[in-house]
Amino acid sequence: MSESNLERLTERLSFLEAERELAALIARYGRLLDEHQIDPWVHLFCADATLDFCIKGDISGIASHMPAGRVEEACVRFRGRAHLREFAVHHDRQHAFPTLHIAGNTLASIELHEGRASATSHFMRIDYRSGEARLAFVGAYRDVFARDTTGTWRFASRIADITA
Repeated sequence: MSESNLERLTERLSFLEAERELAALIARYGRLLDEHQIDPWVHLFCADATLDFCIKGDISGIASHMPAGRVEEACVRFRGRAHLREFAVHHDRQHAFPTLHIAGNTLASIELHEGRASATSHFMRIDYRSGEARLAFVGAYRDVFARDTTGTWRFASRIADITA
């Protein structure tokens, strides 16, 4: 195998590995929230990461689910791990009932030489109350990822555009 073919093969393998790691990161976000694992959830994010919830339409049904955050044009922003932890603790207290976060239809854009990537995914959250499953939210995640110094992919930013 020529050196240029080996380089292309190595590049393709690195891309596929990154794509799988990012898919797992996206899945762990919801799974850890659903399982009330706050500290592991917080460490899915870079130390200075942001998490925004942007609500389109009637926000009366979601307003009670949000702890105090900075509101910017129907968005609530959480910045840094301490603020993200506050969100997760509040989420955990608000949801004594089981929740199920589901993300899918993910499209990723990966730039391995920069250690950066981005993705968009559709999501929904299902709440289980009184023996019934109820669709709580649907929308789209817009994510930016960065590799940390250990090579681990983390969320640099996540925007949850909640449409219903």
